[in-house]
Amino acid sequence: MITLEEAQQKILGEIVTLPSEIVSIWDAEDRVVSEDVLSRVDLPVFDNSAMDGYALRASDQGVYGVTGQLGLRVVGEVPAGAAPNCEVQEGCCVRVFTGSMLPAGADAVIMQEDVTVQERVEGSHGPLISIKEHVKPWENVRFQGEEIKYGSVIFQKGGRLKAESMALLSHAGVDTVKVTRRPIVGILATGAELIEPGQPLGPGQIYESARLAYAALLKEAGAEPRIFSIIPDTLEDTCNAFKNAFEECDWVLTSGGVSVGDYDFVKAAFEAIGGNSVFWKISMKPGKPFGMGRLNSGKLWFGAPGNPVSGLVSFHLLVAPAVRHALGVPASSALPVWRTGTLGSGIQNPGNRRHFMRGIMDIESRITPLPKQASHRLSSMSGSDLLIDIPPASALEAGAKINYTFFN
Repeated sequence: MITLEEAQQKILGEIVTLPSEIVSIWDAEDRVVSEDVLSRVDLPVFDNSAMDGYALRASDQGVYGVTGQLGLRVVGEVPAGAAPNCEVQEGCCVRVFTGSMLPAGADAVIMQEDVTVQERVEGSHGPLISIKEHVKPWENVRFQGEEIKYGSVIFQKGGRLKAESMALLSHAGVDTVKVTRRPIVGILATGAELIEPGQPLGPGQIYESARLAYAALLKEAGAEPRIFSIIPDTLEDTCNAFKNAFEECDWVLTSGGVSVGDYDFVKAAFEAIGGNSVFWKISMKPGKPFGMGRLNSGKLWFGAPGNPVSGLVSFHLLVAPAVRHALGVPASSALPVWRTGTLGSGIQNPGNRRHFMRGIMDIESRITPLPKQASHRLSSMSGSDLLIDIPPASALEAGAKINYTFFN
């Protein structure tokens, strides 16, 4: 057996970053960018108003805008999205709105709350405003390029696009982005006792659940899952299932059939079709019977245990990092992030393997393992949000420091 860290390094060492493809920004959510993204415009694109108000010359305020004296004459209006059709000359101002282009001649915008609009006076060509609160030169003005300059990097290679970043890219005129192609991962489940949900159960049968969970987790990690039919427990059927899956997938993830039982054919079938095992068995609980190998073509196989909890814990610690690394995330960043926390209750691990217990964090940030940690109890996964790393042959009291990692 090898350690978890050895298994992780062996897996990441086999990963080759996938080629890039160009996708629409509309389809780029959660994709990993494969080259720096540059802004196609200045942001803001032009000098504009930060307020609803009036664009004016700041130096005019002491002469024309004082209450009771001659006001500033409003000579025009610039709605947002329109080009100014006038300029601000001495004694004049222009009505503007948030986002309006700043008209020529103006060097400040006064908020509409800080002026009084006078009635149109005889001989004038527009209303007058008097000023209650002065503004400084360039106050309430957003300058062209003050946030982002044309051609500057707005999103770095290796980053994963979320909603906020996608909004920034669109705002900067980016309509397509180069991203790493998602690995296509085939999901196989083996076991004569397994049947599809919704079918009537026969004697000794159970409903298969791993493929659905793995498909959701693979999507979450950034891969494209392909679900195949349940495999009967024969060497021939397992070999054929492998061949079919590898024909259309980059990797294959199997559930079950990797232990040492008389009907566990997955490892033998993989080797029979030309695969080479990189490792088999990890010194951890749950998840000991986890295998990994590669075909001569470079395609990879991940063999997860059949017990539900064992398989899902293995996925989070071993398969998800592989997906992230294949998408271009550096190896160190692809691995789970371990944090130090405080135990909320006592815990024991009398065994000789590290035990990754499922747990929760309370409102005081204390970490507590859930009861009933057996590897067949799927409820211990659905009710938890983190894994606790308990060293072998250990007994820890409440208040002890432990390492934990969130599932996502």
